[in-house]
Amino acid sequence: MNMNKNPTNDAVIKATDNKYVKDVDGNSLIYKTEFYIAMYKLLEKGRSAAEAYAELGFDVEALGTNRANKAAQRARKMAQEGSFYKPGSLDGSLTREEMGDMTPEQELAWLKARNIYLERALEVEKKAPYILAKNYALLKQKEK
Repeated sequence: MNMNKNPTNDAVIKATDNKYVKDVDGNSLIYKTEFYIAMYKLLEKGRSAAEAYAELGFDVEALGTNRANKAAQRARKMAQEGSFYKPGSLDGSLTREEMGDMTPEQELAWLKARNIYLERALEVEKKAPYILAKNYALLKQKEK
């Protein structure tokens, strides 16, 4: 995760470890599209905004119900606009099980995003030995 600004609120700092958090800007959490999809699905099942937010792993007491309500409002708006599964809106980091029920079109969008995500992970895995060896060599030079 890239942080634009360092958060000062302890609850926000803790929340940055949540799989649904894409970034943080000061004390504002920036959520992945997958968060809004999951939030909306829970709201559709009758959960309140605070219940859904907590079920997705956020500490509602520490972060506040206002944050949960705003996230729910945004999820409903995105669902209404149909922006959940637009090309490029998903990052592919969540598993199929975590995505829940999807239409065939939604699943195709997720599969495309998942493919890109896995290709990037494979590239990192391929480059890791080289990077580690290079860093090890640099450390050995500094020790001399």
